[in-house]
Amino acid sequence: MNGSLPPIGYRVVAAERRGAKVKKKLETDPLHAETVRLIYRLALDGDGTSGPMGAKNITARLNQRRIFTRDGGRWDIGRVHRILSRATYIGRHEFNKRSKSKELKPVSEVIAVAVPPLIDQATFHAVQAHLRARNPRVTPARRQRPHPPYPYLLLHRPWRRNDAPHRLGRALSLAGHDRR
Repeated sequence: MNGSLPPIGYRVVAAERRGAKVKKKLETDPLHAETVRLIYRLALDGDGTSGPMGAKNITARLNQRRIFTRDGGRWDIGRVHRILSRATYIGRHEFNKRSKSKELKPVSEVIAVAVPPLIDQATFHAVQAHLRARNPRVTPARRQRPHPPYPYLLLHRPWRRNDAPHRLGRALSLAGHDRR
């Protein structure tokens, strides 16, 4: 938690001082906590005119209503989905999940601390069930599995950097390409 950016809805405050080190903890950020609660309400109940909403519709609604992220930016689907699937919001914040090479660490090395909950457990579990029902292929175990980054780049690379025509002194041929 020391040095990392806190989850949306929380802020870092100094908890105690140990010599020259300052120990920190997460505290509810009142401004953004309401946004997190709104996201969960929309996911569970919708906006009153529709049923429960998915991450894509929630993202569109937040951006239409000009509700900005903590840094003043627009919402994206990934950020909303992380909020909806993160156990921090029911009072259990986990960190130290990945190594410096971004690989998942064993569960025994993950550190969990208690934080003030923003959402009650019943709401959180209802939203989790709703997300699983919308996309049954996404399970917690499947999300945890590491995968190679950008596999499509490895499959569709027309030539390697050193084989590029301009590196071999050849002109790039546009034969067979439309000139629209």
